Amino acid sequence: MLHEATLYRLVTKCERETMDLYRAERRDDSNSSKEAEFLFHSFLEGHAFLVYTPTMFRMFQDELIASTRWITRRVDKNGSGRKYEVINPFSMNEGEGFLVTLDVNTNIGSCECQWYEYVGMLCSHMLAVLHRKNVL
Repeated sequence: MLHEATLYRLVTKCERETMDLYRAERRDDSNSSKEAEFLFHSFLEGHAFLVYTPTMFRMFQDELIASTRWITRRVDKNGSGRKYEVINPFSMNEGEGFLVTLDVNTNIGSCECQWYEYVGMLCSHMLAVLHRKNVL
């Protein structure tokens, strides 16, 4: 009987702690969404604010900032498809860059870094190309 009472108290305490953590996270999310600071005031940043959690939105903003550091150069044009080489101008390594493919009619693209496939948000390389094309 003693073990059952102890186990019951343990489970009850864990449930209470879990609910307290959940409430604290919800409160933090609510507060941070009210405090969100837009860096670029672009359509894409506004959309990201609506669909991402506060943590993911901050990650997206980091990618937006990083996108300003890249240089894009179109390397191929095939119908509506375009390929861009995205390079870091401060890199000393030759060939250190990423290839971004973009359909200019649909603005659907992909980057060889596969950040979107891995994390679920656009990478700084793709954002640099979209910025070049005035899509942001």
